[in-house]
Amino acid sequence: MSPLTGFGGSAPCGHGSIGSLRCYREQAFTAAAGFVVPARRKTSGENEFFSNLCQPAPQLKTPEEPPERAAAAKIGGPTWCAPQLIRGMGLTVLCDRMAFMHELLGRLPVEGRVLDLGCGNGSFDASGLQATVIGLDLEGGSTPPARFVRGDASGLPFAAGTFDAVVSNHSLEHVRDLDGCLSEMSRVLKSDGCVYVAVPDSTTLTDRLYRWLADGGGHVNPFTSAAELSRKIETATALPHCGTRTLCTSFSFLNRKLHRTPRRLLLLGGGTQTSLLLGTYFLRLMDRFFGTRLIVYGWALYFGEGTESIERATWTNVCILCGAGHGSSWLLDEKRVFRRLLPFYRCPQCGTLNLFTRDEHYSHLNAPVSQALEAPPPVVAAR
Repeated sequence: MSPLTGFGGSAPCGHGSIGSLRCYREQAFTAAAGFVVPARRKTSGENEFFSNLCQPAPQLKTPEEPPERAAAAKIGGPTWCAPQLIRGMGLTVLCDRMAFMHELLGRLPVEGRVLDLGCGNGSFDASGLQATVIGLDLEGGSTPPARFVRGDASGLPFAAGTFDAVVSNHSLEHVRDLDGCLSEMSRVLKSDGCVYVAVPDSTTLTDRLYRWLADGGGHVNPFTSAAELSRKIETATALPHCGTRTLCTSFSFLNRKLHRTPRRLLLLGGGTQTSLLLGTYFLRLMDRFFGTRLIVYGWALYFGEGTESIERATWTNVCILCGAGHGSSWLLDEKRVFRRLLPFYRCPQCGTLNLFTRDEHYSHLNAPVSQALEAPPPVVAAR
C-alpha cells in the first residue's frame, strides 16, 4: 500500500506495500536492498503481468481538495496530498489514503530528514510533508525520487545521527543481511528519532498467493511474528516499540485491469472485478464469523517517541482496483455507503464499486495494545 496503504491499511491497502517490487524478466536479475535473485523463464503473459506491476500506475482523476479537508481529517479518512500509486509486494497501494504514515512523519519539523529505505520509485507520497525525504535503494526504480541515493541497506552511506525518522515500507523482507540493515538503521537515526516498518506476514493467504504467482517475489525473510520482529528491532535500535497495526488486503494485485492475466491466475477467477468484489467480501465474512485472518497481509510497526498515540485500528475496506484503504466509520460519516441488497461504497479515490464491512466486527484482527509489553524487555544496544 503512506500517507503510507494499505492496503487498508490497509495497503489499506488500505494497507497499502513500500519497498520496490522487482521485475522478474527472462535472463534478468532481481535486485533489492542487499540481495540478488536470478529469475526463471516466464510465459509472455506472466512477463507482462510482472512488468506492469513495476510500471507507472494509471492516472486516476482526483477532485480538488475541499477547504474543510485542510482543517483536519477524521480518523479513517484521507490525508490529502498529491495522488500517487506505488507498488509493493505485488499490491497496489494508494499513498494518499494511508494516513497512518503521515500521522508519524507529519510531526517532523521543517529541518527534519526521513530515510525511505528500499524506496524503489518512492515507497510513500512525500509531497505533503515539510521534512526532507531521501530515498535509498540498491538499484532504484524507473522513476526514483528527486532525492535518491544508490546504496546497500547493510552499509548506509550516511553519517551517524543523520535522520529523524527511518521508513522501511515493505523492504525488510527483501534484505539478505537483516541484522546488518537494522544496525545501520540505528546508526544513522537520531537518538530521539522514530521508525516505521511494514512487512508482510508470510503465513497469510495473501503473501502465500503472491509468492506463488511471483515465484517467491524476492522475499528472503519470511516474517511470521510481529512480536518477534518488534523485539529484534527494539534490540537493534534501542527505540521502544509503541504499537502494531494489522494491515489488510483486497487482492488488487490480481486485478486484470492493471495487467494482462497470467494463465495461472485463471484458477482464481481470472482477476475480474466481479470475482475480486465477491471473493474479498466472502473472505471478510469468513473472518467475521469464524475468526480467521484471510484478509490480513501483514503489519505496520511503530517505534520511538511520538508514536504512542497513532491510530491502530484495522481497516477492512480496501479498494479492489487502486488498493486504497478507508476506515468504516469515516465512510459512514461521509455518507459514502449505500445499500443494494448488500452494503456498497464507491472508492473516494478511483470510484470503483466495493462491498462495505464495519471495522468493529473485526476487532480480533487488531494487534494487542499491550503487545510490546507482553514480551520480556529486550537487551537494547548501546547507541
